[in-house]
Amino acid sequence: MTNSSTLGKAVDAIVFLNAAFINIRLYPPDSPMIMKSIENAYSILHGVFEQEDAVIFSESEGSLVISGQVMDEKDSKRPQVISFVQLMLKHGIKRIIFKKGLEKSELLHFLEAAAGKPEDVQKEGGVQKVISGAGIKNILVNQNKEDGTDEGDTKGSHEQASAERGQLEHIRSGIESIIKGRDEAFRDRLIMQALPKAVMDLMTHGKEKTADAIIRRLGDALLNKMEAVRGEASLAFARVGAHLLSEKRAADMIRHYPGLVNWIRVETIMLPAYKHIVQQMQLLSRHLIIKHRISEAMEIIKTFHMINTGELKKDESIKAVSADALKDIARDEILNSLEMDFQTDRDGLGKQAREILVMLGARPDKTIDAISGGPAYKDAGPGEKEEPVSPVVRDEIETEKKAHDDEYFQKLSQVEQYVTNNDAGSAVKLLFEMIVKYAGEKDFERADVLRDKLMETDSMALSEIIKSGEIIEEAKSKAIDKAHLNLWSELYKDLTEEETSTLFFALKSVRFKAGHAIFQKGDHDSRLYFINRGRIKLVYKDGDKEKILKELKQGDMLNEDAFFSLTLSTTTAITLTEVELNYLEKDVLSKWELRSYGIEPKLHDYYLRTKRIDETMEKMGSGLRRHERIPISGKVKVQFMDSSGIPCGEPVTGALSDISQGGMSFYLNIKKEKITKLFVEPRLNMKFSLMVGGSEQRFDQNGTMVAAIPHY
Repeated sequence: MTNSSTLGKAVDAIVFLNAAFINIRLYPPDSPMIMKSIENAYSILHGVFEQEDAVIFSESEGSLVISGQVMDEKDSKRPQVISFVQLMLKHGIKRIIFKKGLEKSELLHFLEAAAGKPEDVQKEGGVQKVISGAGIKNILVNQNKEDGTDEGDTKGSHEQASAERGQLEHIRSGIESIIKGRDEAFRDRLIMQALPKAVMDLMTHGKEKTADAIIRRLGDALLNKMEAVRGEASLAFARVGAHLLSEKRAADMIRHYPGLVNWIRVETIMLPAYKHIVQQMQLLSRHLIIKHRISEAMEIIKTFHMINTGELKKDESIKAVSADALKDIARDEILNSLEMDFQTDRDGLGKQAREILVMLGARPDKTIDAISGGPAYKDAGPGEKEEPVSPVVRDEIETEKKAHDDEYFQKLSQVEQYVTNNDAGSAVKLLFEMIVKYAGEKDFERADVLRDKLMETDSMALSEIIKSGEIIEEAKSKAIDKAHLNLWSELYKDLTEEETSTLFFALKSVRFKAGHAIFQKGDHDSRLYFINRGRIKLVYKDGDKEKILKELKQGDMLNEDAFFSLTLSTTTAITLTEVELNYLEKDVLSKWELRSYGIEPKLHDYYLRTKRIDETMEKMGSGLRRHERIPISGKVKVQFMDSSGIPCGEPVTGALSDISQGGMSFYLNIKKEKITKLFVEPRLNMKFSLMVGGSEQRFDQNGTMVAAIPHY
């Protein structure tokens, strides 16, 4: 398997196989959840078989190797991949082969066999014997010369194992050379991809000094004269930082951040990892401010401010990244914390807190006066109104929240300790107690995360897994606002009980006064809004002219197109009265898809049934389009680019649709998750030909993507 896309498909198949594996021990084999997971896994594997005769999953030193290719550290850390490896280890499986010709029924029988207790399966002769007895021919487990495969397969297996050992030795040798001060390994992509995992393994096993030595060498490489070395070093640093932040190792991140800040100050090229490291520094600065470590946060924020104001000379793409970082740091909880330090001069931090507030004051909708005088609001859940709170009450809320968070992470740390000590029983008991606690406190996000953790920790603890699920669902059922269900009864009537609670607790609440612009033409607002109270007008602005398209009221939805597809706002939504809204963030769709929930299509169907502004929009369509669209045909080669104009990935060939003076549209066959990522940096280059005046003319045009609409 040499194609990276087929490797990605194999990883996707693992995600769905793992979901089916967990569900098959909880539900009947013909359960819709299981069948959907198997259907998804089968479909993905079938796509692999269009290019390969087989896909081979091998376990090597606790890691997964797919058809001879070592996975990158991001995929190898995915919970579903880790669970799949644990499944193989528990059953003593070193190798699973899925062959072309695979049937869905074979996948189901394999999962049923693997779902049994390892000791029971071994009594029956192991997984391979069990599935062979079921007549499965296209799934092979631990096959070798002795149990029926030919010499060529055995030879291939030995060659694969030898190649894997050679790769691992090459990586070890390269990392040792980095520690010794040599630079050659910085230009070796394989070594640099393996480096972050090696650093984290060293930290996990108490070898922080060696890990720090590697990180210091990465810091040196960031200042290397060769762009290629800086590029690889920054990518490795970004991966290390992602691990440290995700594993709550802020202290390790803080220890090494000065080198990263210095690199941000001196780097003049938008390297692939530049934006990622800026985002990590942005997250770290927020953490430092909340912890009242103002001086350290100042170094990061001051760097972004100097770039944004031009004090440090950078190109426009780097300036834009720094500007975005400052905006993202200036969240309400950060501004409130800084305001508190400024007003109380806590530990003499008032002056520096004020300086940071001034640097963040460039955000259009925030000013120092507003920060000092405006009310703070408590977080509101579904159906709850935001109520202003005094600084004293706010301080009490923050103190209580911090204590609550500390307790949560301390207990999670204890769970990890139990797992490290192979005490699964104690880990399961503590996780179950935590689930009961957080479900009782209506903190369902943490309760659900903990239940997932419970299933990963001991997938055979079926009693606790099932009971915890029942406890969470019962608590959710009691907490759901009946008035909300009544208002949106036509939506919820098509949802199952589980889907109802999942949707309800994914909703967030917000309230706006009359005259507020919820979003404006050209914004990238992808939220789906539910109007619970009040009235909103949708308007189209063309210069000084404003056309009212529709008035929306209680029970209407808003911004559906941007939520279900990818598009910049073509209209402006302004509140006519005070309004109360629920909204969904777009990223909830990927979470639902990962868990095989069927909420998205039902929500989309509801939207189509109740769509009320189509006729108005269609009638005014010609008025909204400033330039006539002319149908065209032919091919277009599309190259996506980042904000600095550097190509991202390989070009894609598509089919032209229409063109106007203002732009053009075309069709591409591209995955939804990929186009979602590309839409974050919506610049692209288009190369195409058109017949003009009887002769062919070629065009090479840059543009900005304003919408990406799925067609089925």
